[in-house]
Amino acid sequence: MPQHFRAVALDYDGTLTSTGRLDETILKALRTLREERIKLVLVTGRIPWELLELCPRAEELFDRIVWENGAVVWGVRGARVLAPPVPAGLEEALVRRGVSLRRGQAILAGHARDAFAALEEIGRLGLEVQVVRNRAEMMLVPAGVSKGTGLFDALGDLGISRHSTLAIGDGENDHSFLGACELGIAVADAVPSLKEAADVVLTRTGSEGLADFLLGPSVLSDETPEPKRFQAVLGTYEDGAPARIPASGVNVLVTGGTMSGKSHLTGLFAERLLGLGYSLCVLDPEGDHVPIGRLRGVLAVGGSEPLPSPEQLPRLIEHRFGSVVVDLSFLGPHEKVAYSRGALEELSALWNDTGLPHWLFIDEAQVALNLSHGRVEGFDPRRPGTCLSTWLPDHLPAEVLESLDVVLDLGVEEALNLPDWAVPRDVRPSPGQALLSRRGGTGPRLFTVARRASPHARHLHKYSVKALPVHLHFSFRSGLGETGRSAANVEEFHREIRRAEGQVVRHHALHGDFSRWIAEVLHDDVLAETVRKAERALRHRASAYEIESLRTEILAAIQDRYQG
Repeated sequence: MPQHFRAVALDYDGTLTSTGRLDETILKALRTLREERIKLVLVTGRIPWELLELCPRAEELFDRIVWENGAVVWGVRGARVLAPPVPAGLEEALVRRGVSLRRGQAILAGHARDAFAALEEIGRLGLEVQVVRNRAEMMLVPAGVSKGTGLFDALGDLGISRHSTLAIGDGENDHSFLGACELGIAVADAVPSLKEAADVVLTRTGSEGLADFLLGPSVLSDETPEPKRFQAVLGTYEDGAPARIPASGVNVLVTGGTMSGKSHLTGLFAERLLGLGYSLCVLDPEGDHVPIGRLRGVLAVGGSEPLPSPEQLPRLIEHRFGSVVVDLSFLGPHEKVAYSRGALEELSALWNDTGLPHWLFIDEAQVALNLSHGRVEGFDPRRPGTCLSTWLPDHLPAEVLESLDVVLDLGVEEALNLPDWAVPRDVRPSPGQALLSRRGGTGPRLFTVARRASPHARHLHKYSVKALPVHLHFSFRSGLGETGRSAANVEEFHREIRRAEGQVVRHHALHGDFSRWIAEVLHDDVLAETVRKAERALRHRASAYEIESLRTEILAAIQDRYQG
C-alpha cells in the first residue's frame, strides 16, 4: 500500500550528522526516500552559507530547505525571507560587549554562553527578539519565527499537509517543528526534553540507527506509530478519564440500532478531527451531517443544490486541504449506490497520490459497501483513516470488518459480525452512552458521549420535500375541529403554518403540537426545542399581534434550519 507519510522533515546538526557532513549511509537513505516519492525538507538553524559549505549538494538532496531557524525558506524559485532581520542596533550593542556573532539574512548566531548578555541588551533596547538555544549554540531570531513556522510555509509550497509529515530532530529548537507534524521523532541522543515530548524515540544512535528508521515501516508504509498530540476525545469514561481514540492510523466503525445516536457520535468524531486540522470527506446518503458544513473549512454540497460529479470531489478537497460533506439525500436508492461507489474510486486515487483526504467517512456504509456489490475499483478497506457508520454491520464484507481498529457501539440487538474484541459481554449502553473497543485492548468500555458543536437533525433534508407515510402527516385543526389541511413534509408544514388562520396557529401552539411533531416525527431536537420555547411563551388570551409574532418566529426557525 502507499505510505501514510508524504514528507519527512529533518534537522541537520545532531540528527542527520554529528560531524557536520553527511555520510554515505544517510545519503543512500535520503536518495531512497526520494525514489519512493517522499518529499524531503531540511529544517536547520544554520545560516545558508554555513550549511552549503558543509553540504554543497543540499539543494539537490532536499525538496525544500528551511534555514535560520525558520526565518528563510528555499525552494525552486530561490530563497524567501519570512521575517524582518534582527535590528542592527542589537548586533552593534553585543559586539561592543565583546560578543562574537554571525549574521544571516534574518538572524544572528553565536555561542550559548552569551545568551544572558543578549537578553540584557534586548531588554535595554526594548526589542521583540527571541533568544533560541540549540545545545552550545545561540540564535537571536525575529519574533514569531520558529522551525515550526518555517516548515509550515515550506509544506504549503509542496502542497503537503502537516498531518502527512513526519519530523525528526535532536535539540531544544526542534520542539516547534516536531510539534507541527503528525508524528515527532527524537533521535537516541536528543536532549531529554525533546525525548519526553516526542511520539517516538529512536533506540540506536548514529547514522545507521536513523537510516534504519527512515527505510522502515513507519515511513515507507501505513504502519504508523500512534501520535501523542492528535487524539480525538469523544466523551468521558465512568472513572472520569477521557474516552479518546487516535486521530490517525486507525479505521473506525460506528454502529447501533435505529435512533441510537449513530449520526450524533459520527458527527462528533468528525468535529473533533476537523478541530485538529484534518481533511475529511463525508459521504452522507441521508443528509444527517449537512450541519457540519457550517464549520470553518468545510463545504457542504448536494442536497437541493446541484451535486458535483465524483470526478470533481478531489479538486474541492485539494484546495487548502479542505473538507467536504456530500449530501446524497435527494438521490434515489440506486443513484446513491452509484454515486458513492464512484466517489470512493475517485477519492481512493486522490489519497494514493496526495494522502488526502486524511479521513473518509462513509455513512450508512451498507449502501456503498454492501456484500451484494463487487469491490470498488481502487478502494482498499485497509487504508487507515476510514470511518464507517451503519446499523447493519453484518452487511459489510469480511475484509472491511477485518480492517477495523476501533468500534464505537451504541447498542445493537445482536452483535452481528462484530470482531471478537468488540463484542459486548455484560454491559449495554444507555441513551447518551456508547461502548469503545480497540483492537488489542481490554475490550468494550462504557463512556458518556460528549455534546457536539454543530447542530444535528436526523435525516435533515430527507424530510424537507419527500412525503412521509400518511400516518405521520401533521393534520391542522382549530378548537372547532379538523380544517381538512395537512403536511406530508417540512416544506408543506412551513407553507400550511404560513397560510393557516390565527385560531389554528393558536390552538396547536397552546397544545405544543408543532414542537411535538418536529421532535417525534422529524427527530429534530434542536428545532423542536426552539419551537417549544416559542409555544410556551404564548398566552391563552393572546392577541392577534402575539399570534402573528409567534407564527413569524416558528416560520423563521424552520426556514433557518432546513433552508439556511
